Amino acid sequence: YPVLPKNITRIIILPIFMCRGFTLRTILPGLIENFQENTTSRINCLQPISQHTELADMVAKRATICADKNGISSRDAHLILVAHGSEKHPESAQSAQQMAQYIRSRNIFTSVNESYLEQVPTPETIITDLQGPVIAEGLFLTPGRHFSEDFPAALTRSKRSVLIPAEGGLSTDPMFNNMVCDVLERVIRA
Repeated sequence: YPVLPKNITRIIILPIFMCRGFTLRTILPGLIENFQENTTSRINCLQPISQHTELADMVAKRATICADKNGISSRDAHLILVAHGSEKHPESAQSAQQMAQYIRSRNIFTSVNESYLEQVPTPETIITDLQGPVIAEGLFLTPGRHFSEDFPAALTRSKRSVLIPAEGGLSTDPMFNNMVCDVLERVIRA
């Protein structure tokens, strides 16, 4: 474990994960407990980044920029959020559902729907039923296999033209670092 200066009284951990899965439920608490035994600092472990509205705001902004670049009003476009999903672990879908609900409440798009690579509804079933422009945002932090292969394949199966806001996962967007700082600043000020 790192040796911290004695004057540090508070440590804030912001997990950069899209859901509260195995690592956050099982591994991280044990690590924090072991570390806490070696420090007098108060440790505050936040909800994963996906649970903070700042990430949802960033996702909505990316989609709005995509619409503008394509000469479309975001109010005339449908936003589809595509997450990993899992039939075995419902918490995988909860983040996407919460994000969709939050963005939906802002009335920026004609509709906001969540879909999943490994559970229903899938992107192709949602997209097929929509009329008008569709913007699909992959809720993947890194540009790994899900973002670079599975996500585009699911969109292709819809047999519709779908706009994608950006190349790479969410964490590769220049807005991501500022968004993380915004979350931490809000927590520190609270």
